[in-house]
Amino acid sequence: SSLYSLTETSTGVTANIIVKDIERIMLEGRADIAKSYLESLRGASGLDELLLVHYDGRQAFTEKTSAAADADVMKKISRTRAPLVQRVDKKLILYRPLENAARCKGCHAADPEVLGAVKLSFSIEKEYNSSIRLIYIVILVTTLACFLFSIVLWAMIRRMVITPVKKLEDAAVRLSEGDLSFNTDIKSADEIGRFSRAVHSSLISISDILQRVKDGSSRITRVAENVSRESKEVIEGTMLETEAINNISASIEEMNASVSDIAEGTDGLVASAE
Repeated sequence: SSLYSLTETSTGVTANIIVKDIERIMLEGRADIAKSYLESLRGASGLDELLLVHYDGRQAFTEKTSAAADADVMKKISRTRAPLVQRVDKKLILYRPLENAARCKGCHAADPEVLGAVKLSFSIEKEYNSSIRLIYIVILVTTLACFLFSIVLWAMIRRMVITPVKKLEDAAVRLSEGDLSFNTDIKSADEIGRFSRAVHSSLISISDILQRVKDGSSRITRVAENVSRESKEVIEGTMLETEAINNISASIEEMNASVSDIAEGTDGLVASAE
């Protein structure tokens, strides 16, 4: 559509120039020069066809018995008195009317208001094919650029998102196994990097807490061992004291028995003395 519009604009300018030249030549009464002028312009600047069409649709400068190939077009132009553009199979055809102005009445007083039209035909096939090739090239370059951009974008996403997330996943697995000595080594300044550093700081704090718990447990173990050892010594001392008390009790019982024997002996002596 844009190609047709551009061609139509340039064709309209060309048609206006040709119409003015033909009007000037015809006012001079030099029909032969007008015919030569049209023939000299045919094929110039991509112009495929350049004809002067009579108001009845016949080609000018030909026999009156020639076919009126453009009769329907000229009827329409006679009604509208406006240029007519046709787009046919990569070809643009422009009809620029030649009006029967006041200065033309001297020779064409009996003719209608539109004496004829200048017919210009431009082929845009070459430009169309060039445009198609350009479109294909643009599509190919755009596709290639999108493909390369996709690769670059994938690499950036992999480096900035996927790889750090994979490292965090591996760190979580090691953490679930009780390993607190790992380091994700993520140094980016984005959210994932900040999260990784926060996790690492938390693990360091947890390690410190666990170390303090371990140290406290070691001290408690040593105190418990000391208490157990001292308790054992107290128990052993108690057992020794108990054994000593038992020995003392046995000695006292023996002394009591000896005293009883002495008392009985004394009683026997007293009895003998009496």
